[in-house]
Amino acid sequence: MSELQPSWLSTPAAGVGVPGLAPPLNLVPDLAQGYEVFLSSLKGVEGVPLRLLELGRVRIALIHDCQPQLDVAHALAPLTPADRAALERIELSAFDAAEQATLAIAEKIPLAHHDITDAEVEALKAPLGERPAMAVIVALSFFDVQCRLSQTLRAPEPSDRES
Repeated sequence: MSELQPSWLSTPAAGVGVPGLAPPLNLVPDLAQGYEVFLSSLKGVEGVPLRLLELGRVRIALIHDCQPQLDVAHALAPLTPADRAALERIELSAFDAAEQATLAIAEKIPLAHHDITDAEVEALKAPLGERPAMAVIVALSFFDVQCRLSQTLRAPEPSDRES
């Protein structure tokens, strides 16, 4: 699926590609570049498996039904079709302890972030350590923002315009 520019933007948006957010975000190149730098920095935190980040990113996109983010395949790490199916069914038993802890928090970030418990954070810190666990939580929050922006900045589907 190609990215669409919202009909309310009068200036064509071209430039760097922030997954699921360009072209609208590219109207402000410094902001788009900052997003790219931030996302890249998440990939470099020692002790954070990229697979955890990708599982969280996809699960949050599924919660939001965020097609622009779902269309970005393997942004951080490859997932198998079985992984994707388990994420769609919210079948946490298909994943290891660190992945389950990540997904439990990812499940709450979009709509119930205030319900994240100390025990859930501790379950993430246990296999990863404090610094990597914090990086994962920040990344999950970032993925939530990406979905919200993707949906806010996208052009309405043709059927939406007709109503």
